[in-house]
Amino acid sequence: MPKKNFSRVKSVTNKSNLPRKLAIVPKNPTDEVVNLERINLVDRENWLRAIDICKARKNQTLQSLLQEIETYQGQIDQALQTAQAQSTIYAFAIGTRLDVIEEQELFKEKGYNNLTAFIKSGEVRRPSGDSITTRQVWAYRRVTRGLNEFLQIAEAIRDGEPISTELKEHLANLGSRVNQDIVETFLNSYTESITGVLELGVSKLEQVYRLPEPMALTGLLAGKLPLEENIVEVHDVSFSQLRKAISWHEQQRKSPTKKAKTTKADRSLNDLEKVIRSLSAIKLNKTQRTRFKELKQLLDKL
Repeated sequence: MPKKNFSRVKSVTNKSNLPRKLAIVPKNPTDEVVNLERINLVDRENWLRAIDICKARKNQTLQSLLQEIETYQGQIDQALQTAQAQSTIYAFAIGTRLDVIEEQELFKEKGYNNLTAFIKSGEVRRPSGDSITTRQVWAYRRVTRGLNEFLQIAEAIRDGEPISTELKEHLANLGSRVNQDIVETFLNSYTESITGVLELGVSKLEQVYRLPEPMALTGLLAGKLPLEENIVEVHDVSFSQLRKAISWHEQQRKSPTKKAKTTKADRSLNDLEKVIRSLSAIKLNKTQRTRFKELKQLLDKL
């Protein structure tokens, strides 16, 4: 029996086939730089976890921090075209690394006295080797400070720690403003929906039951409708009754109506009506008014 040969699998790809919405931030990052391209940052837990794992480590060297800043800057350049949320976290990641460089005074390794001189000399670079502008670096630091303050406040509120009076007032004003916006939005949408339902109901009642619009609207608002000279609760009207009424209405609408035959007398009366209407718009003199009174007397004798 011939011997079978099996080829050995060289490697197994580590690329995940998860759809975009199912991707989550790993709890224990394995790489120094986190790529958020496939992360659903709409999820609050993912967003907070991404913020946490993008922070710089205190024990990193200056060279590793600068390399990671370069990588994150490259990801920002790419993410700016597709996702603002990713760019914010990447900016935070760069800002935390700059904070470590400042806290540990790592800029002295390259002969600088402070972080500002270090940045202005172009030591913070892009993957291409070009320096990141000072203005952009300070923008990253502002993002980092803002997010750090936000996270500290959130942690303090969650842990029940006392917060400043100024912050309490700010949060109260913010909460009332948010509540007002929510209430207004709800009321507007609710009013629009109810108005649409009422308009539809009134039009159907006008068509099917020949109810005048005010009566139909009042009946819908009161929950009662005057049908066949009786006050009938809306909920008591069965679907079969409504269906029969609609069918009857459709038949009446489609059935040809016999046109009444116009007689000579009808035509004469129509002509007389037109003449009287035209005379009412004309100012008559004394003689004409006398003749008009005589004609009126003749009409009264008919």
